[in-house]
Amino acid sequence: MEDFNLSRRDVTSVSLAVELIDDLTGEAIKGSNGSVSIDGIRPPINKNDGWFVFTGLLQGKYTITANGSIFSEKKLRIELTGDEMLPLRIRLHPNKLYRPYIDCIRIEGKAAPGSMVYFFSEDKAAVLKILTDCTPGTDTISVFGTGANDLEGRLLRIKASKGTAERIRAVKRKKDDSAEYILEKGVKGTFPKVGTSVSPVTETQADENGRFMALIRKDHAGSNEIICQCGRKKRTIPLEGKNNIMIDLM
Repeated sequence: MEDFNLSRRDVTSVSLAVELIDDLTGEAIKGSNGSVSIDGIRPPINKNDGWFVFTGLLQGKYTITANGSIFSEKKLRIELTGDEMLPLRIRLHPNKLYRPYIDCIRIEGKAAPGSMVYFFSEDKAAVLKILTDCTPGTDTISVFGTGANDLEGRLLRIKASKGTAERIRAVKRKKDDSAEYILEKGVKGTFPKVGTSVSPVTETQADENGRFMALIRKDHAGSNEIICQCGRKKRTIPLEGKNNIMIDLM
């Protein structure tokens, strides 16, 4: 479960607006294909454009649950404070019932029950670059490269040429149609614009039996291989000519 700190404007009609995103396609999940709930709070208004609107929320901490019949459930802890409200975009990941209409690679395997499994590319042709230096505490990031305009709600792996990598989520664009994003929290390390790479991450979670599944778009893979990481275990997976891949991370 992840923690988000969201700020809101003091208004009477809207306290929190949530949009669900299909992580594979980047499209909004509309209608009955997705649902959002907050423990102990009345159901949101489900708008035709895909937004779920909660009204009358007080400042404080809440647990939000998002899911869908063909998507894996995701739980987030959010904190609403004063100031301006940030709409929350949550990316849901396809489950085994999902039938993709785009060309992709299906990766299945076993890992420790409940563990998170991450997939990303370090290929120079696939990674993004940053426009300005990031120092400890920096909570915005400007990026450029293929896919830079589709990162809201997405987990990112930021890696300097020297030093360790960090995973951090891009919560929202700072301005419409820009590639500058507000991060869920400030970065811990130092990331100079020269030599730092940013990799979009596909994430999934092993179920109670340790089984997991992820779909990787072939046009987003960026290279002939992808890196799979679960805890300290890290595997490089060849993708060329593959449609279905099995991997054991136990």
